[in-house]
Amino acid sequence: MGKSTRRSFGFSNNDEIEYLKLTPELTEEAVDVLNRSFLINESVCKASEINIPNNPDSIQARKDLSELCRIVARDGVSLVAKHVPSNKIVSVAFNKVQFIDPAINQSFFEEFRDVSCLSPNSKCLMNYMINMDQRINVFDQFSIDCVIEIMFLATLPEFERKGIGRNLTKYSVNLAEELGRGVGTEHIDESLVQRVPKGVAALWTSSYSAIIGKN
Repeated sequence: MGKSTRRSFGFSNNDEIEYLKLTPELTEEAVDVLNRSFLINESVCKASEINIPNNPDSIQARKDLSELCRIVARDGVSLVAKHVPSNKIVSVAFNKVQFIDPAINQSFFEEFRDVSCLSPNSKCLMNYMINMDQRINVFDQFSIDCVIEIMFLATLPEFERKGIGRNLTKYSVNLAEELGRGVGTEHIDESLVQRVPKGVAALWTSSYSAIIGKN
């Protein structure tokens, strides 16, 4: 499991925002940010009807995807942004170490969909992610075997348009570069220490996040 060691990556917005490694004690607050922003407002979440407040399948889908993020957080490569004056988490990048292993028949997302998704709505979103990964196979395209995927990037609505998501992405790339050099492996899950990321991948599904990706 990702270790609880605190690590700060830097500050922005007149030192009001601090960028931190997501540790176990911050995970539930980070999941709450996802539920209050990404799962309500993100384009594919809307298309999958995950954002409908009182629909039972939507409620279950949000539970499914919250559990996905808890599992992903254990890798130890996810990051959060903290609003220093209020000491609350306002943005999160749930990052997953993705790798090729000939002994594994299914991808991580395929296994989660088949084993842990109880709602057709969450399965719909997972199918989209799986299909996109298959259409643009970064492993084949760049002849690599391990990447860090920025799976979900979420910011509370009142903190949007402040460059926080862009900075979380920048620090995620910096972290991948460090791990690629063998630096900072003490902060990640022990089972992943031998997995050396050689790139960063993400699916950008809004015009705002696409600009972040391009930059």
